[in-house]
Amino acid sequence: MGIIETRVVQKAVFQAVGMQILWKPEAGNPSGNQLSKLWGEFSPRIEEISHSVPSKKYGLERFKPGFKQGDPIEYTACSEVTEIGEIPEGMTGIEVPAATYAVITYEGTIDGINSVYGHFWQNWLPQSKEYEAAGGWNFEYYDERFFGNANPESIYEVWFPVKAKQG
Repeated sequence: MGIIETRVVQKAVFQAVGMQILWKPEAGNPSGNQLSKLWGEFSPRIEEISHSVPSKKYGLERFKPGFKQGDPIEYTACSEVTEIGEIPEGMTGIEVPAATYAVITYEGTIDGINSVYGHFWQNWLPQSKEYEAAGGWNFEYYDERFFGNANPESIYEVWFPVKAKQG
């Protein structure tokens, strides 16, 4: 249980439809926070989304320009779609541009997700000789390996946008 691997990949543009909130990170276990509640509201409504790709769910995070620690984050619980068609009431459509990502794969409950963010920001990124943080979307990725928040055998990924260091 814990971090399985870290790799760097190119990801093509993709589209998603889901429910969005402005979220301010809070203390406590992720399994009981506003994001978990958002997923609880969104998951039963996935069937309303046209062109949804089965087993491709994302927690998209966008940090506004000038973001400082403690500022709210735009978070969208969503499903990948083959095209953004009619958007159900209370949902939004998003196109995420192609980018390079550092991808951290984790096995365990959702309450371990903070260790993934810590690993990226405090270990992997400062030690990387090739990459630095880039602007854009970062996201959690949940596929058929994710068995639920409380299942210690769940596997999920967190994708962080990176770019090659200059000089």
